[in-house]
This record gives sequence, structure tokens and C-alpha cells, in this order.
Amino acid sequence: MVIKTFLCCFSIYEGSWVCGLCSLLIGSARVYLEKFNLEFRQRMTSEAKSRLSINFKTLQFITILQLSVAAVSIVVSLLMLFGLLKRLKWLLCPWLAWVLIEELCSICVILFYVFYDVKLKCSVYISETITFVIAIYFMMCVFSYFKFLRQQDIVTDEYRTAVQLNYEPKVDENSPLLNRPI
Repeated sequence: MVIKTFLCCFSIYEGSWVCGLCSLLIGSARVYLEKFNLEFRQRMTSEAKSRLSINFKTLQFITILQLSVAAVSIVVSLLMLFGLLKRLKWLLCPWLAWVLIEELCSICVILFYVFYDVKLKCSVYISETITFVIAIYFMMCVFSYFKFLRQQDIVTDEYRTAVQLNYEPKVDENSPLLNRPI
């Protein structure tokens, strides 16, 4: 599905910039929070570590994994912003793929919690649903701009072909003007 405007008043180009900047800011905040969590847990006493419901090393591994995911999110957001700046459609693809992967993982985690009867507050489900809907809308905006750039490439290639056909130098070798002495 292709959209024509972002939030009913911005172009999809401007909307793609909003998507990239939001992803960059959210990724940066996630890196900061995960780094804070790692440092906070390092200062925990051994007694506090023993009272955790999840093994401490497992918890640290999950946090490092989340930190890595946030770092990749920053990198693909920067690639997308550069692609928007230079109008390089292929640099939008990593961001689209990464957001899709992140959202599929979020759905899998929620389903895991549901199937294993992990009790979560309703706010977790509501926030995940809102995040999912926003991510899908952002993906639709960036994908629409990607299709727009692809369509422009097709039109530009057709235009180049037409120009080359119309302006080919035509030389008549039998012309008396070409054979006259200088």
C-alpha cells in the first residue's frame, strides 16, 4: 500500500525524514538506557544479584543484545537519512528491513509471554500495540517514498533513451558540405 502524504500535511519525503530522525533519537535513547542498565547491575551486591528472578549473566546477556539491536537501529537510521539526503533509494532498504525484523521480534516476544502465561501489565500490551501501529505507518511512508524514487528512475531512464534517440548525430557521408576542401 502506498501513501501520498505523511500525517495528511507533509510530503512522503518530509515524512521519511521524520521517520529517520525519530528512529535515530529512539535508538540513541535505547543505547543510553541499556548502557545505564549494564552499569547499574555491575554495582549490585551479590545478595541483590541472588534475589533476581532471572540469572544475572542471562540478564546481562539480554541487555547486551538489546544494546546491540539499538546500535544497529542507529546505523540503519543514519544510512536512511543519508539515502534521503542523496536520494539513493537503495539506502532506504536496510531501514525498512530492520524495522520489519524488530517488529516481528516484538510480536514473537509478546506471543512467548502469552503462551507461557507470563503475567504482564496491560500497559505493556497497549504500548507494544501503539508502537507496532506507528512502526507500520512509518514503514508505509518510507516504502512509499522508495516506490516514488523507483518510479522517478524509470521515468528518467525513459527520458534519457528518448533524448538519445532524438539527438543522435545524423551525418550524410555523401553530402557535398562534408567533402569540400577547407
